[in-house]
Amino acid sequence: EARQYELGQRLATLLSPQPGSILFGSHIGMPEKGFARGKEEEPSLFCHSPETWRDLWDGQIFEKGTVRVEVYLKEVERPDVKLFEPFYFLIWS
Repeated sequence: EARQYELGQRLATLLSPQPGSILFGSHIGMPEKGFARGKEEEPSLFCHSPETWRDLWDGQIFEKGTVRVEVYLKEVERPDVKLFEPFYFLIWS
């Protein structure tokens, strides 16, 4: 979680101070923040929920109320990825 904060701070430096600057992306997420556990031989992976992702950007990386964060979870079928079921993408901007 701390490393994600550090990465977020670095990404934030890419934004222009002009209105309209945007970062966007997607990655694995979960309805509740925590560690997604895969098969026994696979390491666990920390996942944000939409709420904790929003709080990370609006309140930690940036001062609360100074940025707009849009984020949602999308459950997807990934037959090629059997580590985590159900599999969710956290889609954000």
